[in-house]
Amino acid sequence: MNYDIKIITKQENTPTFWYGGMSAELTTYPPSSSFAKRDFLWRLGFAKIDIPESNFSALPGVSRHLMVTNGKMTIEHVGQYTKTLSELEVDNFIGDFETKTHGICSVFNLMTRENYKGSLFPLIINHKSSHELSHSISYNEEIVSVCLYPLAGSFKIIINNHSFAIHTGDLLRIDCMESDSSVKFNLVNESYEPCKIIVSIIYK
Repeated sequence: MNYDIKIITKQENTPTFWYGGMSAELTTYPPSSSFAKRDFLWRLGFAKIDIPESNFSALPGVSRHLMVTNGKMTIEHVGQYTKTLSELEVDNFIGDFETKTHGICSVFNLMTRENYKGSLFPLIINHKSSHELSHSISYNEEIVSVCLYPLAGSFKIIINNHSFAIHTGDLLRIDCMESDSSVKFNLVNESYEPCKIIVSIIYK
């Protein structure tokens, strides 16, 4: 399998401010798209919610995957359901919902549109150990990108015979150049502290 590799460092992330706190867009597809223009097919971003209650923007036709990275929130989809999320817990919902949040926290977002889908989950690699990251989807679908974002710690990974070191706050984006319904990577944590990673799988 051939991959196109991009590392977006935390220094490259320009924060923007909204009425409830700060946010940053980590990566989007197509490359020239943005959340502001609403022309993305998929995007990753994070936000800090610094007020006790907030309202999410309506995003019709967008599938949303939200993970709490620090703190705790109760997310309320008016007329649908309410869910309390602690650190590293995820809620999957559609942007058509009227959504409110209660609680001060930080969150990581994966959004997809049209024929793109996504999966968001945490991965913790213990100190001085390795982990084989393996993920498969339906045979009639294809993985288009795997993104790894370390919340704490760092890891090394070998792709296309090249070694990459990824540090806290950096995003590793691995775009698949060939059609396949599964991926497998070996991640190594060489430090004496656990490495906490957010894994995003984008497929269609």
